[in-house]
Amino acid sequence: MFLYQDGPIIAVSTSSASNAAIAVIRMSGFDNIENYQKFFSIDLNKIIPRRVYLSDLIENNRIIDSVVVTFYKTPNSYTAENVIELSVHGNRLNVQRILDLFLSIQTLSLKSGPIGPAIRLANPGEFTYRALKNKKISLSEVEGLDLVLNASSTYALEQGMSILRGELHKNYEILHQLYLKLRMSIELNIDFSEDVGEEEAKALLVLAYKNFFSHIETLHLRTRGYDQGLLSPDIVLFGAVNAGKSTLFNSILRMNRSIVSDIPGTTRDYVSENISIDGVNYRLIDTAGLRDKIENIDSIIENEGIRRGLEIIRNAFVKILVVNPFIEEKFADEIFKMDLDLIVFTHNDLDLSGHAEKVKDYLNKSGDKLKSNISFKSGPIGPLLKEILDYTKDKYNLLASENPILIERHRDLINRIYIASLEVKKLFDSDNNSEVAIIASELVAVGNLISELIGVVTPSDVLNSIFKNFCIGK
Repeated sequence: MFLYQDGPIIAVSTSSASNAAIAVIRMSGFDNIENYQKFFSIDLNKIIPRRVYLSDLIENNRIIDSVVVTFYKTPNSYTAENVIELSVHGNRLNVQRILDLFLSIQTLSLKSGPIGPAIRLANPGEFTYRALKNKKISLSEVEGLDLVLNASSTYALEQGMSILRGELHKNYEILHQLYLKLRMSIELNIDFSEDVGEEEAKALLVLAYKNFFSHIETLHLRTRGYDQGLLSPDIVLFGAVNAGKSTLFNSILRMNRSIVSDIPGTTRDYVSENISIDGVNYRLIDTAGLRDKIENIDSIIENEGIRRGLEIIRNAFVKILVVNPFIEEKFADEIFKMDLDLIVFTHNDLDLSGHAEKVKDYLNKSGDKLKSNISFKSGPIGPLLKEILDYTKDKYNLLASENPILIERHRDLINRIYIASLEVKKLFDSDNNSEVAIIASELVAVGNLISELIGVVTPSDVLNSIFKNFCIGK
């Protein structure tokens, strides 16, 4: 159950993984800024909201840091609560000391008695959750923020920013308005058709449905071009042991990241590194060599590496099969069940005359699933690498050009609305006037789904799914 307690919260809103010049500490949910006067050298009563002030931070009459203070007064803040933001020196020890200063307060008090509850450390995403709860942002904007914070590509980043600006939500609001017009047209047909004329009422109903269905159909098209790789694209190299995967992996990275050896099974687990291609961060993965039978003493470890590799291959954005024509592969049948993108034939600098049939057999088995095949030749490797990178860029750009909706909850609801709308369409196509009451009944389910899409109805498991990706301090 997604529940957070009320009361003051505090968190570091910038990265705390390493020392930095500046760190931002954010506090929210307190009643009065004056509660914290004893920690500041400036007079907090005289602070004007949204202005920046320099102050010493004080602990037991000792200055522990010079900080920049900004106060956001409710409701004109991110959370719609009173918020203080402190820009402090970003040494991790200093940041933790300041956090401990505020977290150590059990109950704030003056001579007149207690004046406020203690501050606690915020849960992941709690600042944004409070903004949602206090209607400062919509559910779609929260999802857009999630996309912005976790984007691995410029496309995902741009869609996240678009959602934050409310542009996608406007499309959902239009769908909702068209749905309401459709419902009104049905009510007109049921209760007032005699007043406006039966034919005219029916024509208005048909027009309302066409407008509604056209809009949901357009949105549905944007869910069909989706590929998980648009969010977190993996380029996976796989094949038999000693096929040349690790050599190709190191060549793409331009560094000796994977161990290259003539000993079969050198790569026991997958090895991965990030690589940026035209503003997209891909994860390049070198998997354990596939083979049928493992005789050595470490067979359990290598088998686990193969199992993990197969799972990664199935979910990869670009699947590259690396083939050494001079060795025997035992996983050929399973390999060719994959949706292959590229086959790279290694050792092309050697005499392949005795292995031409094997190369041809691989290409035949790939059939329509194979997009391209290239050769790993001796000498400069630049052309080969360029072909791999160009193919990856083209595949990504082609999918992104269809402007797919990336957020899973949106895609799922749009698909369900579309399917339910197709059922209603069958009733319209039947051209039976007695079906109007049935249409009205069927549209209730459509309306519930639309309400969930625009965030009017928000199941707790949806919130759990969204906020699990948020960091502390956001």
